[in-house]
Amino acid sequence: MPDYSHSHMSGWIIERPRCTQCQTRMSLARISPGPLEYDLRTFECTKCDDVHTELVATDQSSDKAGWLACEY
Repeated sequence: MPDYSHSHMSGWIIERPRCTQCQTRMSLARISPGPLEYDLRTFECTKCDDVHTELVATDQSSDKAGWLACEY
C-alpha cells in the first residue's frame, strides 16, 4: 500500500485560486504540458464561468518551484 503521509503528499497539493469576478474557489479543469519543466493548470469558476491559467514548476525541489501566475 502506498505511503500517503503528509510529507509524501505535500507536492500534490493544488492551491485553488479564487475567481477574480465572484471570489468563489475555482475548480481545476485540466493540466497541460507547458514549457520545459512547467505545467499549465487551467482553473474554471463553476459560478460565473471565468477561466484562469497558471504556469507551475514541475520540479518541486528546484528554485523554480511554486506558482508563477500567468493569463493566457
